[in-house]
Amino acid sequence: MDFATLLGLITGIAFVGLGVAQGDDPSIFLNVAGILIVVGGTVSVTLVKFRIASFFSGIKEGFSVAFLESNDNPREIIRLANHLAKIARRNGLLGLEDEPIENPFFAKGIQLCVDGHPPE
Repeated sequence: MDFATLLGLITGIAFVGLGVAQGDDPSIFLNVAGILIVVGGTVSVTLVKFRIASFFSGIKEGFSVAFLESNDNPREIIRLANHLAKIARRNGLLGLEDEPIENPFFAKGIQLCVDGHPPE
């Protein structure tokens, strides 16, 4: 578990709680209509844009990224990017097709380049 995320959540909740406690009436900070509009609107717009399976996998991925430590080493990714750039200059984008890439996001991006998808 990522300690910094947990610490950030706890301190954020503590500071908001202290701010509410300083006011006269804590109920002024609770606006049910506003919460429904923001949360309901966000969920609704997200469901309009994405399939339901993507929505739930996105929630799962978001929580795992927020609370679990990433094992990605930025130096290794930069080294790999430099290595792949040399291969692409020498052999073209198709030369990247057989290169082993462990990072799934990076591998998907390279595969899209090899397949000739437009940058957008």
